Amino acid sequence: MNIADRVKAYYESDDFKGMYLDVLHETFAYSEADIIERILRLFNVSNYETENYLSNHKIIDRKQAKLIYDFIYNDLETFVRDYSNYYVGYTSLDSVSFGEQEEQLEGLYNHKTKKEYTLPYLKKVFANDFYVSDNGCAYYDLSDSGLHVELISEELNEFLLSI
Repeated sequence: MNIADRVKAYYESDDFKGMYLDVLHETFAYSEADIIERILRLFNVSNYETENYLSNHKIIDRKQAKLIYDFIYNDLETFVRDYSNYYVGYTSLDSVSFGEQEEQLEGLYNHKTKKEYTLPYLKKVFANDFYVSDNGCAYYDLSDSGLHVELISEELNEFLLSI
């Protein structure tokens, strides 16, 4: 496995997703009022999806929407799903894109040989899966994928019985 393969494997790892899960958790907390409004709309106005996929669906008030928000927030990882192809779905409450990842190709050190990689070598090995620019950077495009918070779940369906 060469250095480009290792970098690509990292971008496709759970550790990488974990960083974005932290970001999603922060944005979910920051956007609390907007997300509560979205929950209200999904249950009371545009409720085809919620009625169709949650057997315990009911019309809710703002207090119940806040309870649903708190329930999701307190167990956010249960509601987080991967997405791809730019579409998160109608019942998504929040999302974060992985974006385009940039690797600086100059100054990378090979610990086995105790030497720096040469730029021509790095451009060659990164060119397979990355876009390599003339300025010595390699880009891995993940902008069509990321993580999102999905409202529809069996856990929420059960929780609806308690509110």
